[in-house]
Amino acid sequence: MPYKFTDNMHTYGNRQTHSHIGHTPAWFFPVRILQGILAIITLALSAFVINVIDKAYDLYDWNGLGLNIFTSILTFIFLAYIFLTAFKFVRAYNMWAVLGLEIACVIFWLITFALLADHAKDGNDIKKAANRNRYSRLDTRSNNAINSLTAAAVLSAINFLLFCITLAFFGKSFRRSLMWLWLLHS
Repeated sequence: MPYKFTDNMHTYGNRQTHSHIGHTPAWFFPVRILQGILAIITLALSAFVINVIDKAYDLYDWNGLGLNIFTSILTFIFLAYIFLTAFKFVRAYNMWAVLGLEIACVIFWLITFALLADHAKDGNDIKKAANRNRYSRLDTRSNNAINSLTAAAVLSAINFLLFCITLAFFGKSFRRSLMWLWLLHS
């Protein structure tokens, strides 16, 4: 049975087997897919920047690129857990684990976008300095790497905002589920 975007992602299927999964808005599923797509794009952009800059400059001070790779992989693990436990392995779903991973993703995307924005500023400073000196122009690959770094910073900021929004709505769902369980068992 195909997924309908008007349905709730976490209550899709049999209501009795999905009763421990909190109710979230219908737009959660497309937002989760968008978070995964943004993570893939920022991962690819960071890999490109590492490939170009590693050959031209020292990478010891460009730690945001490595953190972006880690944060993207963390996002893939989180989204795989969400999708597999919400649709296939329902008994393995744990709201505490989802809450913890959601908070971790918010924190890591915040740090990642801040570091990437700082690196993009440094890269743009390098580009401006090279453009002022007519004898030391940047080659096309270095220029593309700096532009890719800026794009990765912007996309990671968008992903951070998306994770903040989903954390707020999941937190609301989590609170309701805890209240429901408390009333059910008291």
